[in-house]
Amino acid sequence: MTWPKIALRNLFRNKRRSLLTLCAVALGFSAVNVFGGFTEYMFENLRDSFIHAQAEGHLQIYKKGYLEKGAIDPGKYFLTAEDFQAIKEIGAADDRIAVTAGRMHLTGYLNVGEISAIFVGRAMLPSEQQEISDRAERVNPENQSLQGESLTDETPYAIAVAAGLAESLAMKPGGQVILMAPTLDGQMNALDATTQLIFENFNDSVRDKLIAMPLPLAQQLYDTEGVGLVVMLLENRGDLAEVRVDLEKIFAERNLPFEIKSWDEISELYHRTKSMFDIIFTVVFVILSVIVSMSVMNTIGMAVMERTSEIGTLRAMGLRRRGVIKVFAIESVLLGVIGCLIGLALAVGVWWAVEMLRPTWVPPMVAREVRWQILLVPKYLIVTFCFLAVLTMFAAIFPARRAARAGIVDALGHT
Repeated sequence: MTWPKIALRNLFRNKRRSLLTLCAVALGFSAVNVFGGFTEYMFENLRDSFIHAQAEGHLQIYKKGYLEKGAIDPGKYFLTAEDFQAIKEIGAADDRIAVTAGRMHLTGYLNVGEISAIFVGRAMLPSEQQEISDRAERVNPENQSLQGESLTDETPYAIAVAAGLAESLAMKPGGQVILMAPTLDGQMNALDATTQLIFENFNDSVRDKLIAMPLPLAQQLYDTEGVGLVVMLLENRGDLAEVRVDLEKIFAERNLPFEIKSWDEISELYHRTKSMFDIIFTVVFVILSVIVSMSVMNTIGMAVMERTSEIGTLRAMGLRRRGVIKVFAIESVLLGVIGCLIGLALAVGVWWAVEMLRPTWVPPMVAREVRWQILLVPKYLIVTFCFLAVLTMFAAIFPARRAARAGIVDALGHT
């Protein structure tokens, strides 16, 4: 009879104790992977929201100094029309780059009748923004239409207004507004525009300020043919590092004063959320590991006490101390493996239940309910499985070594 068969038979000597240990391992495995799957869902949705729904892209290109001083002196740090065209040509020549789009961030005043309000504007060609949004892997576009029609390239004087701002100014689709903002030269400019869309924005902090407009309207308002930055969306996110290096090389060779930032360097919310969940995940993982370890040590320790005479008999028959440790180590590993398999079934069950029930929640910085999910992450499943199997084995070594060191005569006489 092989060692695994002997170990498996020994586990059924005390079924209740073994079952409790299996439950501890299974619950630990499922809890880690369910929580890990939820955090992965959060990370993926934050990433997709930033890259696609907010149309920030994988890479952003600025004139050097724009991020530090662009708000103080935008005219000096805007990309000129020639700069923009040069970047678009570089992007068009690279098959790894799907979209190269100009973008502007602007602020000003929005007048509706006799009422004025400060606005924060985002400008991009609607067709390019739609292409970026359509490539999202998980999330829907950020601007959920409530009233009106989406902006198009054929409506250069139409704007989209966030619901909070529209409510405060009693705005309706089709209404006329006046946009006022200082040009890059510092002169105040005003343009007539039409409210074409009222949308629900995810971000509560700008829900009562945000408007979106076509890029030509923003350029006319700021009296420029350039753009604030260029957004690049890649065909494959995995090419990001390689594409960035190649672009920096091209800029250096052509002596172009541009700098590049990747999406994960820009998104502070993503980093803060990820850091928070990483800490929580680590704490949960450590606590569950301690619980599993103590449970296995207790099970093996009790088994050693009950089988002391048996161990003495085996030693008298020629079994070495290493063999005694091996028997209990295999038993412990079996506890870990079987417990992980049960935990895997539980994790899959939770995933299936969430997929069927489709629960919703309102995350931080989001203005409406969204569906939440549990993702089954193969990396987490494999790592947790291997870790718990090894952990349970090492948890059994200390009580097994104590049993192996006992004298044969003392062990035979143990009652």
